[in-house]
Amino acid sequence: MLRAIASVILGYIVMAVIVFGGLTAAYLAMGTDKAFKPNSFDVSTIWIIVAFIVGMIAALLGGLVSRKIARTGTPPKVLAGIVLVLGLLMAFGAMNATAPTEPRPATMSNIDAMQKAQTPAWIQCANGVIGCVGVLIGAGLVKSRPAVSPAA
Repeated sequence: MLRAIASVILGYIVMAVIVFGGLTAAYLAMGTDKAFKPNSFDVSTIWIIVAFIVGMIAALLGGLVSRKIARTGTPPKVLAGIVLVLGLLMAFGAMNATAPTEPRPATMSNIDAMQKAQTPAWIQCANGVIGCVGVLIGAGLVKSRPAVSPAA
């Protein structure tokens, strides 16, 4: 039981570290003008593509780590469910947030960008689903160990 719980927690931590690190690196490499549409806090198409790729990599690796640690298929399914529910809850919260009214500066910190970015509602909803599917695919990449039969 402890192994199963640890596999879900560690799978989620792997995902969080990859998403935060990957998107931070992407933002620093792209800069404000490429991450956002001109004179707006709306994220650019290239940012949406990069975020999708980073999110999918994170989900695949999170599912893989969870399955490797758990050695069974149930904990990664729990992780996938948690990712789906949290993703949809975060999407709902983001859709109800008020958009910034001040003009976007030419440059801004990563933290400010994360707080003020406006992502289309359909992308917000898709992130939870994409994460869920990615975790399940990642878990499926782990080969099951063959049953060991007792020597006769």
